[in-house]
Amino acid sequence: PPKSAHTKKKSAFCRYLYFCTRKASKLGAKGEERFVSDFVFYLSGVDILETDKFGKLKVTLNECKQRDEFVFQTLQHNKIPVAVSMGGGYSADIKIIVEAHCNTFRLAKEIFD
Repeated sequence: PPKSAHTKKKSAFCRYLYFCTRKASKLGAKGEERFVSDFVFYLSGVDILETDKFGKLKVTLNECKQRDEFVFQTLQHNKIPVAVSMGGGYSADIKIIVEAHCNTFRLAKEIFD
């Protein structure tokens, strides 16, 4: 049977998070696959939101928070310092952009405080 729009959208976010997970897993890997970093500059773009006119990933505010939480927890677990910068944000409703950026910094405070 054909997939519903919700299932397709959900699987697109799952693929995106899987890609992030695969890249982040190299932080703790051994041998040739290992990725070592003394510092991370995280551009927490919100143009991935479903309301963004330029973004193609179409994620929800909650999914955007999940991405940020994953990034911050991974960096904290590996004891890697991070600088965060806002990026993107082309939704028609400025409140959505502001909320997404605020969520990023709320999570950073919660995880690193």
